[in-house]
Amino acid sequence: MQRECDALAAEYRAPLPEGDAGLAVALQRWLDLRPRHRLEGFGVTFQTEEEIVIPTAGKAREELESYIEQTPALGLPGVATKLRYTLQFHDALDLDDVGGEALIEIIEREAARRH
Repeated sequence: MQRECDALAAEYRAPLPEGDAGLAVALQRWLDLRPRHRLEGFGVTFQTEEEIVIPTAGKAREELESYIEQTPALGLPGVATKLRYTLQFHDALDLDDVGGEALIEIIEREAARRH
C-alpha cells in the first residue's frame, strides 16, 4: 500500500503547464486518479489510512485540489475548467440546477471559436 500511495502522490505532483492549460491538465489528472485513490483491494484500515494514505496520497491530492481552486483562470477555458471542477467536487453548489454542463459547453465552444 505504501508503494501505491507513493506512486499516487508522484502522479498528483507531476509538473503542470502554465495558465489555463495547467488547470485543464490538473482537473483531468484529479478525475483520472480518483478511482485509484480509493485503494480498493489494498485492505485499508483506519490505522493505515491515518499513517500512510492521508500523509502521502491524501496530502498530494489536496495540493492538486488547492492548485485548481487557487490558480486564477486566464480565459474561457480556465473558467470552464473551474466550473467543471465545481460540478464534480462541490455538490453543495449544485450548478446542475442552473444548467451547469450546458454553461460549460457554451464557454468551451466560445473559447474554441476564438482560437
